[in-house]
Amino acid sequence: CGHSEGGIVAPLAASRDASIAFIIPMSGTGLNGAEIVLAQSAIIAKADGTPEADIQENTELTRRLFDAVREGQNLDQFRKELLEVGRRQLEKMKPEERKTIVNPDEYLESKIKGQLAQIQTPWFRYFLSYEPAPTLALVRCPVLALFGELDLQVPAEMNKQAIEKALRKGNNKDFLTKVFPKANHLFLTAKSGSPSEYGSLKKEFVPGFLETMTDWILKRVTVVR
Repeated sequence: CGHSEGGIVAPLAASRDASIAFIIPMSGTGLNGAEIVLAQSAIIAKADGTPEADIQENTELTRRLFDAVREGQNLDQFRKELLEVGRRQLEKMKPEERKTIVNPDEYLESKIKGQLAQIQTPWFRYFLSYEPAPTLALVRCPVLALFGELDLQVPAEMNKQAIEKALRKGNNKDFLTKVFPKANHLFLTAKSGSPSEYGSLKKEFVPGFLETMTDWILKRVTVVR
């Protein structure tokens, strides 16, 4: 049973070990990491009120960055462009947010350095290109794939459809997908689903989340009492 990145690991484990009785990917992905990050960035930005033109600009820049990472190019070529985008974002910040940044130049330099370092890590390079579908097609055990309707990090419908397609291609005989209404990436009851509201939400799973897993598992395993 794995959440988010764990929802990628669970099918990998099941595809390699026939003794695994079932898997439950929660907000697991059915598409490669590049598609996921591009989609989540655009959706989160929209939920936070970012203008459409800015979203398109950021999406295109991110896409070019990812292509450069996969091709092993030097990412310093993007530093000037990232700084320009960052400055425009600073100008559009709310006054109360802007006040928290004492030195804008140092803030931007630090932010961009962190971004470029992250996307060049071995894990992120792997995540960008990893295709979950071929692995899912090898999973023979029962699968319960759970999603949140308001999940902006792993958008529900596009990943749900990709997972279902892969499992059908592999002729899996027992799988179920379920989308929980008003649930975010953490399966908490949300308003917009944006990560910016995580801290203000009640720390309880959405109604029926745990019961769905329990009922599904008990129909497929023997419980020794």
